[in-house]
Amino acid sequence: MRPITIEMKGFGAFREPTTVDLTDVDLFALVGSTGSGKSTIIDAITFALFGSIARYDDNRMVAPIVNQTSNEARVALRFELSGKEYLAVRVVRRTPKGATTKEARLERGSEILAADARTMSKAVEDLLGLDVDQFNRTVVLPQGRFADFLHDDPARRQATLRQLLGLDVYARIGQSARQLAKRYQDQGEVLRGDLEAGAQELSDERQQELQARLPAINSARQQFEHARTGLDEAGARLTSALAAVATADEQLSLLADVEAPSQVAELDSALSVAITAESQAAEQLRVARSERRAARAAVDAGPDRIALSALLQRHDQLLELRVTVKECNRHADDLTTELQALQLRTEVIRRTQQQLDSAAQDARDLADRSRTSMSEAPSVAQLDGQLQLHAAHADNLKRHELAVLNVASTAESVAAAQAEVDAMESAVESLQDVVNSLRERVGIASHAATLAIGEPCPLCLQEVHRIPEHHVGAEFKDAEAQLSAAMTALKPRIKDLDRLKEIANRSAAQLESANRELQRSSSTIESIPPTDELQAQRSRAAELADRVAALNLATQQADAAAKAHREDETNRHELQLESALSSQLLGAQGERTAALRQLTEAEAGLHDSLTRDECVRLEADALLLTQALSQSEARERTHETLHSQATESLQTAEQQLTSARSELTYVREALAVLGPPPIVGTSLADDWGSLVAWVQSTRRSLRERHNLRSAEATSIDGDRAEIAAIARREISSALAEEIPRLPFERLGELLAARETSAKAAIATFEQEKKKYAAVRQRVEDLADQEAVARKLGHLLRSDGFEGWLMQSALEQLAGGATERLFELSGGQYSLVLQDRAFAVRDHNNADEIRGARTLSGGETFLASLSLALALAAATAELAPEGAPQIDSIFLDEGFGTLDPHTLDVVASAIEELGASGRMVGIVTHIRELADRMPVRLEVTKTGGSSRVERVEV
Repeated sequence: MRPITIEMKGFGAFREPTTVDLTDVDLFALVGSTGSGKSTIIDAITFALFGSIARYDDNRMVAPIVNQTSNEARVALRFELSGKEYLAVRVVRRTPKGATTKEARLERGSEILAADARTMSKAVEDLLGLDVDQFNRTVVLPQGRFADFLHDDPARRQATLRQLLGLDVYARIGQSARQLAKRYQDQGEVLRGDLEAGAQELSDERQQELQARLPAINSARQQFEHARTGLDEAGARLTSALAAVATADEQLSLLADVEAPSQVAELDSALSVAITAESQAAEQLRVARSERRAARAAVDAGPDRIALSALLQRHDQLLELRVTVKECNRHADDLTTELQALQLRTEVIRRTQQQLDSAAQDARDLADRSRTSMSEAPSVAQLDGQLQLHAAHADNLKRHELAVLNVASTAESVAAAQAEVDAMESAVESLQDVVNSLRERVGIASHAATLAIGEPCPLCLQEVHRIPEHHVGAEFKDAEAQLSAAMTALKPRIKDLDRLKEIANRSAAQLESANRELQRSSSTIESIPPTDELQAQRSRAAELADRVAALNLATQQADAAAKAHREDETNRHELQLESALSSQLLGAQGERTAALRQLTEAEAGLHDSLTRDECVRLEADALLLTQALSQSEARERTHETLHSQATESLQTAEQQLTSARSELTYVREALAVLGPPPIVGTSLADDWGSLVAWVQSTRRSLRERHNLRSAEATSIDGDRAEIAAIARREISSALAEEIPRLPFERLGELLAARETSAKAAIATFEQEKKKYAAVRQRVEDLADQEAVARKLGHLLRSDGFEGWLMQSALEQLAGGATERLFELSGGQYSLVLQDRAFAVRDHNNADEIRGARTLSGGETFLASLSLALALAAATAELAPEGAPQIDSIFLDEGFGTLDPHTLDVVASAIEELGASGRMVGIVTHIRELADRMPVRLEVTKTGGSSRVERVEV
């Protein structure tokens, strides 16, 4: 994973839109003052990918990343992985209770891989092969987390390496193998149970038993076919006899219910009576209709009752309108008197409200003018802010002066300590020279024991006349003791000197920071007035604010008085009552005007009309004529009813006679197949008598024929029963068993079914034997497969092949880290592996092995850096295809704890790693280290927002 660009807005120190371009960058340094936002750029990478910040204790915290002056933070990371380009975007929006992720998406070109925070974090983990904790241990080494991988417990470190090196594939293979072995075992056990059951059912005796059933079934089927031929012949004769019996039965059923209807002779006389009654009723109806027409003509010629009734109604309305007009006049006069009295009181209320509203408006205008004056001048808060800038500048000035004094003081202390160390080192060198000289003399003096008087000296080859006495050994021991004491005294002085140099470096850094803060505050106060002028402006602003507050209070009081008078219940009731009375008066006046108009129209409409008395007399005459018409209409309706009844009686008589003849015709046609006598038509009773006599004669002849053919059918049926009984006995004998009592035709079906079943049983038996052999072979195959899978699953357990691979990887990782650490520590430390945990070997202390947590801060940094660099190199070498590609590493602490020599070695190691094609980014305050990087990202903070400038060397 290699970042290409990082875009930020409202993220931490980067309030304004900021883009960090890392295109074609392998090695870079992030530099800037404390708090400028260097680490925030590294945080942006982690946040864009995983939605969390490594420096926070809780990975779920997102609210602190939002800039204090922004409502949301946005990060967009464009990165490259395995030759493909991706874009990770996250947007966090501030909420009343903290913050929430508003937008999160992961894209690859035009493809959306994830569209929300939950699925995006999972997609990134799958893509990189690392979760956020593993990412912060191996790729981004943030502040406070640099030594996590070094100090991790073995299980957690093994989980991280498993992800990095792709070793979890072996765990998955082993788990799959064990599951496969269990599945093979279960399948084999099930099939072995089937084999035990099948061995009993598929014996040779069972096969012979099935094959012996077919000959007996074939013999029984031959007996059945012979008997069925005889039954078919007898059945044909039986069918013919039964058909004759059925024909006789059908013909007898046709004659069963034939008889003449009752009262056939009375139908002719009833028809004559009905004709006479209908004629008389028709004449009476004609007379009643003539009388009704005469009464109708008299009514039409008399007075119009409808018109007279309408005219009387208009006379009554005229009287009512005159009464209404008088009542409207009285009601309008009463309302006018009441309204005039009420208007005197409401006028006072309106005038008072107008005065209060005018006073409130005057107070509001005065307050507005004061607020306008106050807005045109600086506010108290603005002036306090500018005064605080002056105070901050004064603090910066004091801080700068104190930093200058500290630098001077520490420089003097360092110079004094350096002089003391130089003197002591000179003394040590002198003592070392003495010791070396004495050591040579001791070596020479040791040869004195080999001299003999009179013998040549082995060095000068001269004859020895006297054995010399040497005391150089005591001098050598005394010199060594002095040298050891001097070196012992020198070590704490060197440590004190290093401590003083570190204090001096911090003092210099503090002075540099104080210089920057002083320059910044100086440039800030250049554009604002001096303190005394600001104090005067603040006094005026405070007085104006007090005046505005007083005017606001007066405005509120005036508004309250106007509102109280406006909302007074008594005043509101008086005004509402006035409005109601005005509305009522207008309504009463409108009613009076409408009543007068209606009265005038009514009087004009009746000007030339009949009087009311004349209308009453004419209406009485019209009523008498109407009553006479009603009586004649009633008589007409009565005769219409009588005529309808006579007509219905005539139609009934005609229908009965027609129905009787139709029934005679229907009965004869139903008997047409038997040849009945014809209908003459002279008398209905005679025709019915002729037909009934013929029916009785024909019925006797058909009964005789029916009895003869029935006896013949009974004899044939007995023959068929005998044939079937004989066949049953022969079939039972062939099958050697008693057959069921079934209809004879069902016996054939039974025999066919038994033959089919016997053949199917034989075929099934043969198929089952083949299946049995296949299952037995399958059980053997499953046993072999189970053994292979179980062995593979055992080998690939975490303490098996994976453990061996993990131990090898850790040993290789420790070896690579040891080379780095030995070089970085000047040959003092090596990294060793104890029970899969990292420890260090101290070569300056008799190769003592001690825990990594016993190292100092600087030593821990060197060990962690060595391990991180070795992990970056080993991952590319050890990881199989498909494992995450660690193409980047970012270091965010620790360089300030290093001495110049070690810092130079560390810088060389980082440059070497960057030259290998891997992106390396460091966060540092040390200018010497930053200047060695080919690209610097300089982060500065001005006006509440940071910005980044890319500088290439």
